[in-house]
Amino acid sequence: MTLSILDPVGLAYIAGFFDGEGSIVITSRGHGRLDLDVVVVNTDRDVVEMIRATFGTGNIYRRSRAGSLGKKPAFVLQWAGKRAEEVLRLLYPYLRIKKGKAEIALRFRETFTRRHCGAGLPESVQRDREALRAEISERHRPTTA
Repeated sequence: MTLSILDPVGLAYIAGFFDGEGSIVITSRGHGRLDLDVVVVNTDRDVVEMIRATFGTGNIYRRSRAGSLGKKPAFVLQWAGKRAEEVLRLLYPYLRIKKGKAEIALRFRETFTRRHCGAGLPESVQRDREALRAEISERHRPTTA
């Protein structure tokens, strides 16, 4: 990712798009390992490709909407781990709706130091990660009146 050539106006545009069409999730990678996923979903592949081209990274896949007659397929742009963190750091100053979730996600990624990656993760770090996962998940739930 070439940080120096990213245009602030372009980042603000993408952040606005992300506020409406994106998600920030702390997900399990199996065996109790947690990590960060940042995703943008849209039915217009050109928009998703433009966002990927802006960052120079990200995986795109097509998600069909089985059982949804007449619905267009959705295109998913996903970043994981360190790349997800980098994308969030770039979008963060411009986010409005998802700024709180981004703050939690960035705190989560701060627990990934050389000492705290891979085998032998201290229980305290695992507990911190689980707590941040619960916190970000709680923000996703709609409130009831």
